[in-house]
Amino acid sequence: MCTTTNILAYYSYLTSIPTTNYAAGRCTAHLGDYDDWYLPARNQLGGAGQQSIGRNLDALGLGNLEQGWYWSSTQGSPPERDAIYVGFNGAGGRVGGGGKGSRLGVRCIRDLDY
Repeated sequence: MCTTTNILAYYSYLTSIPTTNYAAGRCTAHLGDYDDWYLPARNQLGGAGQQSIGRNLDALGLGNLEQGWYWSSTQGSPPERDAIYVGFNGAGGRVGGGGKGSRLGVRCIRDLDY
């Protein structure tokens, strides 16, 4: 959530960029009755062999994650140009990275209290 907050602060400084134009900004929407969504980090989304959102949702048959690539809040190198994304293929995630201008999926999450 901290990284998402930092991304939002950066882009709000550049006032000409609407929040709907970047992944972390899309997670600021009210979804259901909640407004505490954020863009998950790479290790939260998943990677092959990791315990993660993608793997757990796939195992439970939940999440409606379409096959494809999803943005994470993790920055790539150099951070001003690259970001990390995770691919879902029904058997865990693949991790990649590249330019921030690509059109990829967004899966916002929120903390759950039990």
